[in-house]
Amino acid sequence: MNHKGDIVNHTIECEENAVKANLDREIWEARWPNYCRTCEGAGASFESYDPSPAGVSLSPGTMTDVSICPDCAEKGICSRCGKQAWDPEKDDCSPPCPHCGWDGKDCLPAAPECLCDFMTPEEAYPFGEDPDILDDLGMVDRDFT
Repeated sequence: MNHKGDIVNHTIECEENAVKANLDREIWEARWPNYCRTCEGAGASFESYDPSPAGVSLSPGTMTDVSICPDCAEKGICSRCGKQAWDPEKDDCSPPCPHCGWDGKDCLPAAPECLCDFMTPEEAYPFGEDPDILDDLGMVDRDFT
């Protein structure tokens, strides 16, 4: 279901991407069970935006705001293994982690982007594929939340 409570018709490609991504996430979580749930093991959050005001003839571009995770990195805790890795009063809390070697690049794999809730069934299945065929075979969990 989408944010409006309507049933979503996922494309086969979307369902395959979700299955693969969920498996990648499960494998990563099994390897690093104590990762920070707040930042998903990234140590920070990143937000990109275009600072150019609308209607102004500036070239488009993006800026990225970085917010250090208050639940792990700010406290000197490794975002991946969850162990105290640095003294935030003395160190700059930058990788690598002395326990697991986390270098700031390896974090929980992202969930795949799904735009299927913006599609009509005809757009999602232009060749008349049966959207429930994988469900009938018991191969796909359609709840990707």
